[in-house]
Amino acid sequence: MQTQDSVARRAAALCLISLRSQADNGISYGDSDRDRFRELGEGLVRWAKEQGVDQWLSKEEKKLHRKALGKWTHGEIAERFWRIESMKALLWAIRVYAKMPTYHEVGDVNGAYDKVPYQGDISPFLAAARLRNEKEIEAERHRAKFLNWRCRTEVLRLEGMRPPKGDSYEKVVARALDEIDDDIPVDHDGKDILVDGVRFRDLDGDVKGNMMSVCYERHLALQWVSSEDDWDDARADS
Repeated sequence: MQTQDSVARRAAALCLISLRSQADNGISYGDSDRDRFRELGEGLVRWAKEQGVDQWLSKEEKKLHRKALGKWTHGEIAERFWRIESMKALLWAIRVYAKMPTYHEVGDVNGAYDKVPYQGDISPFLAAARLRNEKEIEAERHRAKFLNWRCRTEVLRLEGMRPPKGDSYEKVVARALDEIDDDIPVDHDGKDILVDGVRFRDLDGDVKGNMMSVCYERHLALQWVSSEDDWDDARADS
């Protein structure tokens, strides 16, 4: 399991990387306010260097961070943009959030970033970190893993992959829900998980897509917390 300090530092690193993706997106693809996004990026680079946050980046993140502002590819931006959801999971793990933010939507993005002092002294943030106990983290990891599994099964269904003969995605999901009743707190009707009363399968495409990204990132972060792996080696596909 990761240490308290490593989780707090990784949360700060993810704040840097996710915000940097927004800056690069605005510089390269924004219709307006490109100067504002460049100012944001320049401030992040200065902060990372002054506070030593750039030393907490993973090997792959350091390669990206060394690129000039506005030089990230569209794919690099898209993947790292969602790191805010991994960051939220880590902030929950060190008790910045009393409750895990919802898995169902992105929520207050600016409010999440404001939990990390990305324009000032990082030391009070690090000193205040208190890692939750292993039992709490493990329980939330199982919840995130199940929700991510449900999202992944939906991706397979939408891609046209078929279950073994005689089975169906509906049956697979119903069996899984029956097995997790006593272990994982999720709202469901026995046939699918429910999001504000709507079955996951029936959600609007954008809402469903956002939830898929949120669940993946939360699972990824908690898998990492529960391991001794480097961030680049963390996986959320099993």
